Amino acid sequence: MLKYFISVNANKISQNNVKHIVYYRIQMMKYFIGKLGFKTKKDAKDYTTRIINSLGCCEINENNEYFTFFIDLINNHPDSENKKGNGIYCFL
Repeated sequence: MLKYFISVNANKISQNNVKHIVYYRIQMMKYFIGKLGFKTKKDAKDYTTRIINSLGCCEINENNEYFTFFIDLINNHPDSENKKGNGIYCFL
């Protein structure tokens, strides 16, 4: 509903109103993986699962487009420092 309002009435919305709408959309997000926001934990899990399934069995190193996403995912873990150890070279 909100996306429809923005797209139809974009030429009628002031810059200040756009900032409030964007702020409101961000506030609606409850779960974050890096800068990606999700409304529910299930949405975040489903997004992550789709990435893993699309990649299949592979090595995700610094050159992979999803490397930063997986770093952000690990940073969400309560024990992320121990998970990272001396650093992360790749994900298998």
